[in-house]
Amino acid sequence: MAGPAGLPVRVEVTEILVGGECPVGIKPGQTWEIRDGILPEGMCGSAWNGIQHYVFALRAGGTMPWSGEAEISACCPDPSNPVVFKMTVIQE
Repeated sequence: MAGPAGLPVRVEVTEILVGGECPVGIKPGQTWEIRDGILPEGMCGSAWNGIQHYVFALRAGGTMPWSGEAEISACCPDPSNPVVFKMTVIQE
């Protein structure tokens, strides 16, 4: 159920492309539950900056035109080791 701040979203690291290692230490399988709009503990600020607009869209009940679903995948901006995040609305 959506609270006053929006729907909760689960963010999961699915893979790290190219070099395969995040310099901040983020690993595949790592997850966060987003219930507010604050940088989650342990997540790189650059990664959060790259995905937060998708998280906010999902929290507001939105979807992306190319998927039409309440699930989005996106990468952090590190061109040497892009971390892929999968964001899904948590059904409560």
